[in-house]
Amino acid sequence: MLIEFRVSNYRSFRDENVFSLVAAGRDKTHPDNTIDDVAQKGFQLLRSAVIYGANASGKTNLLRALDFVQTAVTDSAKWQKGDPIEGIAPFRLDAELQSQPSRFEIVFVQDGVRFEYGFVIDRQRVHEEWLFAYPKKVAQTWFQRDASLGEEGWTWGANLKGQKKQIAELTRDNALFLSVAAQLNHEQLSPVFQWFQRQLRPLFDTNFSPSLNSYTTHVAAQSDEHRAKIAMFLRTADFGIADIEISRQRFDETMLPQNLPDDLKKKFLQEFKDAERLDIQTLHRTTEGKTVSFSFDDESHGTRNFYGLTGPLLDVLENGRILVVDELDTSLHPLLVRKIVELFHSPEFNTNNAQLIFNTHDTSLLDPSLFRRDQIWFTEKDRDGASHLYPLSDFKPRKDEALERGYLAGRYRALPFIGRLEF
Repeated sequence: MLIEFRVSNYRSFRDENVFSLVAAGRDKTHPDNTIDDVAQKGFQLLRSAVIYGANASGKTNLLRALDFVQTAVTDSAKWQKGDPIEGIAPFRLDAELQSQPSRFEIVFVQDGVRFEYGFVIDRQRVHEEWLFAYPKKVAQTWFQRDASLGEEGWTWGANLKGQKKQIAELTRDNALFLSVAAQLNHEQLSPVFQWFQRQLRPLFDTNFSPSLNSYTTHVAAQSDEHRAKIAMFLRTADFGIADIEISRQRFDETMLPQNLPDDLKKKFLQEFKDAERLDIQTLHRTTEGKTVSFSFDDESHGTRNFYGLTGPLLDVLENGRILVVDELDTSLHPLLVRKIVELFHSPEFNTNNAQLIFNTHDTSLLDPSLFRRDQIWFTEKDRDGASHLYPLSDFKPRKDEALERGYLAGRYRALPFIGRLEF
């Protein structure tokens, strides 16, 4: 479970901004929207959070920052020595900060233990890295890294067992120690690495993504139970779909372009001889009660969009992961987006404490019957072009306040400043 995320000098975030999923203790509304007594530490976490703001205000950049942290942890051990670190983008509107590193810190729960992990990084190297564990109330230092001190810049906590110095010697300047340690099967650090690898599920460009649709089809093909659950999602969404069928077709020559040279055909046929293609058909019920099969391509853009999301939704809800979605409302009806949010708030469906983080422009979701005040966040740029992130709870709105109307009236800021068009 995600507790908190901090970022500074990354894209439009100049100063340190804090995104927190810790529930405000004074807010007693919507108890189903919270996760109780996290890691026996006496605090609650939120099951979801939504981010609003004008276009280019920083909403997507916050999610990109989370995505970058996941990529750096899971992949940096495989980066080649001297390769520039892709994805680093310091704040560009301050000449001094362009040459400074970016800073990220994330607080999460893994196997009942709270961890604080972070690093300072630029396009050339990792400058700092640290990991603290809280199996009880007192912090345990597992490791700290300060590149400015050279070989003396490594600090090892007594609670971190196994090989350490040997792994540090194998850690390149542009790689994270946590990433390298996991690649070398460090027993104690591998579960921490796996949290980044398995628990974070960032989704970008969900607007009819073939890769998402392919993923969902593979999930549906894994078992009849998965297929039935995905079909249930589609029926609930009222697309007129009664069920789905998955067919398997062995890879053969007819799937290759006709003008492909014979030598390439032979190569592909040999390489993919054991592969199979999965096709999905949707079943619609006629007025007589019979079912008619439709090609998936015959379905609407919105239906295909939602179908692509159902695979990740099922995976996240079944395994208690964190789903991070950029513009969840793309091509989806507002009531459908609301239903997705309600799944995460439901004790019946969300039994494994999955979390949902998304941004949107759909103001109809600014509804106190759906969200607590600490679940709603805003991004806004100042006159220097720097993004600022803040929760609705900072404004202390009344419990019965019309949040949508208040937002559109500018009460919580985070609105675009639209000038007059002149031709």
